[in-house]
Amino acid sequence: VKHWHTNLSALDMIRVYNSIVFSTNGFGVTLKSVTTNYTITTSDTVVLCDATATNTILTLPNPSLCYDGTNFASVKFTVSKIDSSTNTVTVNPFSTDTINGTLSLSLTLQNESVSFVTDGTNWYSI
Repeated sequence: VKHWHTNLSALDMIRVYNSIVFSTNGFGVTLKSVTTNYTITTSDTVVLCDATATNTILTLPNPSLCYDGTNFASVKFTVSKIDSSTNTVTVNPFSTDTINGTLSLSLTLQNESVSFVTDGTNWYSI
């Protein structure tokens, strides 16, 4: 049985899928800091959101571009609200897809974080 932690070639397959770029050795993460609405790209890994100035909306990418059905592997994105304001960080799916069966997920507390994976059709928080 192949496992992600013991089989870099399987892990690297999803990272090459749809031209997703990762650090050498496959273990690096990319950090993106945002203060305004932003559409997460397939080259993002962690999005740090400072919503001090206003409520902020982040949109996940097309789930079909982030899933390898042959290897049942998903790219994982993590979103974190890094400010202490009362403004929210709302994460929306790409189009008609959902997050845990709903239309959005909101972060309201400083340092609250959530990670997302996909089955190629919808998004799930983990």
